[in-house]
Amino acid sequence: MQSHYERFDPVIIQALGYPETFKWSLIYKSDRDDWVLAMVASRFGFGFFPEHSIIHDGIVARPLVIPEYWRNIHLVTVSDGPKSHAVGAMEAVTVCEKSGYRVTATVVDASGLVKAVAKGDLAPPHTLDSSHGKSYGAVSLGPNFGESTTSAVVGRVSSGPAFGPLQHLPGVFLVPGGVVIKSGEDVVGAIGVGGAPGGDKDEVCAQAAVAKIADRLR
Repeated sequence: MQSHYERFDPVIIQALGYPETFKWSLIYKSDRDDWVLAMVASRFGFGFFPEHSIIHDGIVARPLVIPEYWRNIHLVTVSDGPKSHAVGAMEAVTVCEKSGYRVTATVVDASGLVKAVAKGDLAPPHTLDSSHGKSYGAVSLGPNFGESTTSAVVGRVSSGPAFGPLQHLPGVFLVPGGVVIKSGEDVVGAIGVGGAPGGDKDEVCAQAAVAKIADRLR
């Protein structure tokens, strides 16, 4: 990622110890250093910054000594955790956009706390709520019914007396579009997608997102 002050250069990549054959690409640039730092903190990549502009929690800096540069610049990245909630949310939005759907994706942890939100361009405002309600419903009710999707939970309870009360649980939007995220057999969160013309289509995008981050959960 590129900040307003620094640029990518093969000299920098080689200074980090990577071979000349190492492949990298610029995925985001902005005049706002705080925006670029936020992208790094979301585990989208790494960036280069002047020494005193690294002011984001969760970011670690590694000094680089390169004679060709007169400023002290630092490599910034995250300090812990193999998982990326943002990658999952962005993947869901990307998959839906390829089908022409404008959606929002929300990722929650096992306690139902929001970890990442990705709102696609032109996605309606209500999708912020619907995607959250689906992810919250999936992580709240999925384990209770032994199901991994909100569509499966709906299928289990829609014809029974519990459906009405469950629909009115605070924060729960009990329609298809939510998928549980697991690490092994443990439920570690869920992703919900809202905005496609049908919850079944939302759920396809959510499933693709879970598949995208599966290797990070092993």
